[in-house]
Amino acid sequence: MRMRVTVVRPGDLGPSEASLWATFQQFSPTTPNPFLSLTFARVVGRSRPGARVAVVEADRQIEAFLPSNWLPAGWGCPSVTR
Repeated sequence: MRMRVTVVRPGDLGPSEASLWATFQQFSPTTPNPFLSLTFARVVGRSRPGARVAVVEADRQIEAFLPSNWLPAGWGCPSVTR
């Protein structure tokens, strides 16, 4: 299995990624939290220049979206903090 992680700004995700993210949230018992949604990530992205989403792929298929906020020190934290 080949893994790849691409880090992008929330607003750079297109309709196909948005649909897939919503599907992940709908069918996962651990991610219905609105703070883990693309909508929230995009709102954070409008006010925090360090807002990013890690797009995790396995064998060229998207498996996860991980929103975070990158800080000036060069490390990231969940978007719901700070």
